[in-house]
Amino acid sequence: MKFDIYCDESRPDLLCSKNPTVRYMVIGSLWLPAEDRAQLKKDIHALRDKHHIGGEFKWQKVSPSRIDFYCDLVDLFMARGDRLRFRCIAVAHDKVDLLRFHGDDQELGFYKFYYQMLHHWILD
Repeated sequence: MKFDIYCDESRPDLLCSKNPTVRYMVIGSLWLPAEDRAQLKKDIHALRDKHHIGGEFKWQKVSPSRIDFYCDLVDLFMARGDRLRFRCIAVAHDKVDLLRFHGDDQELGFYKFYYQMLHHWILD
């Protein structure tokens, strides 16, 4: 079976920050069978039209005026059962030792975390 995989991250700059304003960097991915992609896109566009959501939508921007859209979006995802898979890891800034494990290379550390998130899922 072929899968479409979508990945994104929140706060990747956390690894290079000396005084971070947040504690965690989050890396996530969404997997779905390639054959389901067109229908999922249609369903998401229908939700966007229903709730008058234009442009890009982000979880950081959930507001009372958009809560119904986000609840419907979660319901849409959950209704697909195991046809839509989500996985994420949260990386705590105070637990990362860039010097010891990543040669003080923030980008290398970032991609190692990305690799761990995907690698362990693929072998699942």
